[in-house]
Formats: sequence, C-alpha cells, structure tokens
Amino acid sequence: MPTDLLLERAPAPPEALPAASRFVTLEEYFAMTVASERRIEYIDGAIFVMDGVTLFHSSIQINMTRILLQQLAGSDYGIHSSNVSVHIAPSTYFFPDLCAVRGAGRVARSGAALVNPVLVVEALSKSTAHKDRGIDFAA
Repeated sequence: MPTDLLLERAPAPPEALPAASRFVTLEEYFAMTVASERRIEYIDGAIFVMDGVTLFHSSIQINMTRILLQQLAGSDYGIHSSNVSVHIAPSTYFFPDLCAVRGAGRVARSGAALVNPVLVVEALSKSTAHKDRGIDFAA
C-alpha cells in the first residue's frame, strides 16, 4: 500500500510539543528523564514529550518488527523497540519506532541511550511527519 494512502487513513494523533520554550541543557534533560515516566526527546536544546501512539500506529510498528525479524533471522543483527533511546548526534536523543544494531548494542550515559544503530525506523503520521522527515532524518 502506498505511504500516502496509509497517511490518509491514519488518524492524526496529537503532535509531540516542546515541553519548554527555553534552551534546556543536557544535564537538565537527563534529570528530566530520570524524574519522568514518559519518553522525552532532546534535540539541540529543545525537548519533546512523546505521547502514546494510536492503534493504527501500533499496528504498523508490530508489522515492521515482524518483517525485520523475518529478514534478519539467523544474522548478527538485533532489533530494539521504541522504548530504547538513540543517541546519534552530539545533542540529539530520541525514541525511534524501531532500530537495529549489528552485534552488541553500545550505550552512552550508563545504559541510557543506544549509540550504534545501523537502521532507524519511524512510522510517519500526519502530525509527526514534518519532524520525522526533518529534524530526526537529518540527525
């Protein structure tokens, strides 16, 4: 099914909004993540509190996971879910829908973020496509 058609059918969840309008240091960000039960992304001093996903989005994540597991079966690649933070740029920590690593995953900040993904996967929605295709893709 073409991506545009999937996006048309997808319900638009509320966009993750910056949780603060001021610059947030990395130290402040790490303190927030320890104190919060929610996933919080950090991109160049801005923070984004990640809301839950729709049933449609969850279904896409599960199908992507199933396909990747089938394709990578018997290889030395591992797959991680959206509960794993990824650190791929000096000031960027985010939670992709899926990511894959080859061999052992390496982490930064005492296990808080994966630093060596070889694949990062995002399921786009109308409300997050701009951020996913822009800021996240550039990182």
